Amino acid sequence: MKILKNKTEISENNISKILETHYQLTSDIKKITELKKRSLSSKYLHFHLPNLFFIYDSRVVKGLKRFYKNVPKEHSYFLDFKKIDNEYSKFFLKCFDLKNKINKEYNIDLTNRQLDNLLIETPN
Repeated sequence: MKILKNKTEISENNISKILETHYQLTSDIKKITELKKRSLSSKYLHFHLPNLFFIYDSRVVKGLKRFYKNVPKEHSYFLDFKKIDNEYSKFFLKCFDLKNKINKEYNIDLTNRQLDNLLIETPN
């Protein structure tokens, strides 16, 4: 997490480290609890680095399904990395892509939390 502390936004250059950090925390929690705590890990990391981590939530996952079936091809190579949580990585990459599209098409720069709130309210 130290490597990411000085980063203020998600970029192609730091996505692999973001996904690896989430994976590592989830793995550490699993060693202690014997449970895969994907959502807890994302909330913890979002609390400490809100500009870099999206909160994994089943309601947001459902909201994303209105926009994406699969991870956009231009980001799918991140899924080939070894030390990632595949489910969180797919979620993260879709959120990252949607946030960028909203910014480009509507000139609205949402925070990760604002995107999260928008997707929670998206009807299925």
